[in-house]
Parts: sequence; C-alpha cells; structure tokens
Amino acid sequence: MFDFSKLSDLKFLTDSNPGVLASKNLFLIIFGLIIILALVIWSLVHFLIKNSRIIRRFLETRVFYLLLTLGIGGLILTFFRLAGASFLSMRLLFIIFIFSILAWAIYLIFYLAVSFPHEYQLEKDQKRREKYLPRRNLK
Repeated sequence: MFDFSKLSDLKFLTDSNPGVLASKNLFLIIFGLIIILALVIWSLVHFLIKNSRIIRRFLETRVFYLLLTLGIGGLILTFFRLAGASFLSMRLLFIIFIFSILAWAIYLIFYLAVSFPHEYQLEKDQKRREKYLPRRNLK
C-alpha cells in the first residue's frame, strides 16, 4: 500500500532516481486508452454532430485536447521513468502534470456550467432567426 504521508516530503518528491516503476504496464494501458478515447471522441464529433457548432467546438477543441494532452503527457512521463532519465522522471513532475490536468478539467467544468448554456442559447436563437431571412439564389 502506498504511504500518502511521503507526498509531503520534499526529498521523496525531488528524488532524481525514483527507482523502478512498479505498475508500468498499468500506466501504459491507462494513458494509451485515454489517447484512444480522445480519437474516438474526435471521430464521433466529425461524423455524428453536424447541427450544433457550439457542441462540436466544445468537444473538438476542449475535451479532445484535454484527453490527448493527458494521454501523451502521461506516456512521455512514464517513458522517462522507465528509461531512468534522472531529472525528467521525478515524482514532482508527475504531480505537477496531474495538477495541471485537474486545473484544465476544472476550467472545462466551469465553462460547461457557466458559459456553454449561454452560447448554446445564442446559437439556437440565431438559427431560429435565420430560417425567416430570405435566401439568395446563387447561380
């Protein structure tokens, strides 16, 4: 079992040689699946969501890039740890990476709760108004 009290020890976090990663296959599988999930979301957005520009932009630019960054960054840090790179395999870098991803996810949740409904309503109103506008015939 992991001792969480070690996370407050600066020497433990900044150890330049943290040792062998015990569950390397688990990290590789998890981060690989996150990249696959990002690609699935990207393909679903491009092939299924045609009617809403706001939903498509949210999923395509924000969620897709969050998952892709999480997967690729996690794989890079895992490979540095497996290769035994001294400075790049510190536990502190992994914790900073996790906190930055959490901050990004909190921003996305805040955007989804506050800004997204307003933008979606504006888009619906604009589409409703556009159906009453005369169309130009282009020949």
